[in-house]
Amino acid sequence: MADHKAHGKATSEEKKQTKQDVREEELKNQEAEAKAEAKAEAAETADAKDTEATEQEDTKATEKEDTKAAEEAFLAAVKAEEERLAMEAAAAAEAERLAAEEAARQAAAAEAIVWRQEEAVAVSYSEQELLAALIYCEAGNQPYEGQVAVGAVVMNRIRSGSYPNS
Repeated sequence: MADHKAHGKATSEEKKQTKQDVREEELKNQEAEAKAEAKAEAAETADAKDTEATEQEDTKATEKEDTKAAEEAFLAAVKAEEERLAMEAAAAAEAERLAAEEAARQAAAAEAIVWRQEEAVAVSYSEQELLAALIYCEAGNQPYEGQVAVGAVVMNRIRSGSYPNS
C-alpha cells in the first residue's frame, strides 16, 4: 500500500508538474503570439508609413507635373499673345504704308491737275476771238473777276477729258 500511496503521490506531483508545464507552455505560446502580433502591427505600421510616404511622393510628383503643365500653358499663352500683337503691329504698319502711298498718289494727281491748269494753251486767233465773244455773252455786264471766272470754266472744260473736243 505504501507503494500505492507513493505511486499516488508521485502521480499527483506529476499531475501538478504537468499542469505547471502546460501553464508555462501556454504562457510561452501567449508571449509568442503577443510578439507575433506586435511584429505584425509593426509591419502594418511600417507598410502604412511606406504607403503614406509613397502617396506623398506620388502627390508631390503629380503637383510638379501639374505645375510644369501650367507653366508650359502660360508660356504658350504668352507666346500666342506676342504673336498676335506682332501681327497687329505688322497690319497697322502695312495700313500706314498703304495710306502714305495713297496720300502720295493723291498729292501727285492734285499737283498734275494744278500743273495742267497753269499750262499755257496754244490757240489760234479765231479760237481766242471765240472765247472773248463767249465771255462777253455770258458775263459782259459783270465785273472783271466774273468774266475771268467764266473764262476759267471754259478753259477747265477744254483741258478736261470729260468733255468732247469741240
